[in-house]
Amino acid sequence: MHRTLPLLSVLLAFATGAAAADDGAIGYRPSKIVMLQPDWLIGQRVDVQPLAETIRAVQAAASFYRVEGKPDEWVNTCSIFLVLRPQSHLRTWSVCNDEDAPDLDTLIASSLPAESVADVREGSVILQLSAQDAPSGPQVGTLPLAWQHALQGRRDAPLEAEQLVNQIWPM
Repeated sequence: MHRTLPLLSVLLAFATGAAAADDGAIGYRPSKIVMLQPDWLIGQRVDVQPLAETIRAVQAAASFYRVEGKPDEWVNTCSIFLVLRPQSHLRTWSVCNDEDAPDLDTLIASSLPAESVADVREGSVILQLSAQDAPSGPQVGTLPLAWQHALQGRRDAPLEAEQLVNQIWPM
């Protein structure tokens, strides 16, 4: 089950608008943040303000993503699946136009210093940032390939987002 987090969407939209006004760049413009865990669980694990700052840092890093032969706006076809863990550990899996984008993940990882990652108290916090032109919602066809592979053969057995992430990125 997932829920849209309107407060962070408003904060992110405000921050993105301010950044665009500053430099005129196209940039990565998430239009939706989807919590891939219950909101009460995320609320227990991380404070909202540091989480919003982490999301803005990911958005800023993704704004520098370019692919040869693609227009700069192409970054706005991307969804970024974001996992935060204790001790400022962060990992992303990105999908652009239904294809994995490991170069975007590398760019984000190399651009975010540990101090810009929200401090998660326990477990994982799992979100999806969807840009304005990205497919909406975490559907199997829009999930990163590693996530799709972990789901194979599990159609009858439900799998929580955290279980899925732990299979791919063990704690």
